Order: sequence, then C-alpha cells, then structure tokens
Amino acid sequence: MPTVKFSDVLDGFEFASYTGSVENIAYISLNTGSVYLTSSEPEFDAESEIELPADIHTSDRYVAIPSKNDLDLGRDLALSFVRQHLAGDYEVVFDHFRKRGAYARFKKLLDDRNAMAHWHEYQIVETEVALRAWCKDNDIELAD
Repeated sequence: MPTVKFSDVLDGFEFASYTGSVENIAYISLNTGSVYLTSSEPEFDAESEIELPADIHTSDRYVAIPSKNDLDLGRDLALSFVRQHLAGDYEVVFDHFRKRGAYARFKKLLDDRNAMAHWHEYQIVETEVALRAWCKDNDIELAD
C-alpha cells in the first residue's frame, strides 16, 4: 500500500463533508495513494483537471473517505465539547439538537460564552484524531 499525505485525506474529508444540495465523495486509490474527488454536481466532474478512473465506483481498490457524519463529528462532537467545556449548558444544547437550526443556536451559545476559538481548536484536534484512526483501521499508511 502506498502512503497518502494526511493533508490529502483531510482535504478529501472536508470535500465529502460539505453539506448542500450535492453529494460529494472523495476516494483513496489503494494502488497509488492518490485522492480523487467526485460530485453529484455534473459541472464539478466536467471542470475537474483530474480524470477519474473508469472503475472508481465499482473497484475494491478505492475506498471512500468518510464525511464528518460518518465519523460522528457533527452533533456528537458538539455535545462532547459542551459536556467537557460548558457542562452547565449541556441540557440546553442537547435540546437544541432535537430541532432544526441546532448548529446555528450552538454557535450563538459559543459566541455568548466566548468559546468559539476553543471550539474550533477542539474540532480540529478531534477531526485529526478520528481521521488518523479511520486510516489505521483501513490500513492506509499516512505520510505527514
């Protein structure tokens, strides 16, 4: 198995985690270590400078990089942060996540508590930990 740059895995993760009206998928080639990005947005693939391998969707030689939801880095991560750093607000935030618009209310609470920078730092560290664990579980060797 060739090595994959962690920064390429992180870029693929961020691409796959984009939420909107399109589905984005990032793949790692188990043969070359290359990362390929593809989207349900037809213009994305058409404008891409890198041609996708013909068998990328059917071969077991490509593995899809997970999104933040696949790694529980959305709601669960926010609740974990609040539990550890804003414990007095846990029930309020937990209730926020039962309704639409939860993330906006969560960010407002972070602003109100002057905790936004701490949240971003926490999110970066936990994302890296989760992605490195995913790579290890999938026998993907990383080059830093």
